[in-house]
Amino acid sequence: MIKKKKELLKSADVKLNWAIGLALLPGVNAIACPILYEKGNMDIKNAIAESEEGLLTVAAAETIKGPLITSLTNLVSTFEYISEFYITLTDELKSIYESIKESINDGNNLEEVHYERMKKKGPIIKMACRTYLSKMPDVVTNLEVIPDDYDENYVQKWLSERS
Repeated sequence: MIKKKKELLKSADVKLNWAIGLALLPGVNAIACPILYEKGNMDIKNAIAESEEGLLTVAAAETIKGPLITSLTNLVSTFEYISEFYITLTDELKSIYESIKESINDGNNLEEVHYERMKKKGPIIKMACRTYLSKMPDVVTNLEVIPDDYDENYVQKWLSERS
């Protein structure tokens, strides 16, 4: 951005110097000077905009750095919670499956074995599912508040007003 700003200021200087030089030539001065003067001023405005845009970018980055780190940390924690939920659920279901399989091999009735296992493990799974589902409205709300319509920043608005 600094390089572009310098280029624009140099371009403006050249144009304004030409406008001054051509002002001494009759006939040419009436046409070329106003055009060169206006283009030189436009380059100066663009250089100012480039400078402000750079400052705005740095300020925006500094402003969002803290909240962004916090948000990403919370997102990682949420993913850890969700993965722990699924790992626990998988382990519980595997445990139920293995115990039912063992009981059936021992000659017990499938329905009775299933009922007994679910009576013990069902409340654990049900509580885990309820806890998981209770977190979902917060997740949805957090995702919905992320803006999806971005306006031009004030530098771009300022520049378009001056064009």
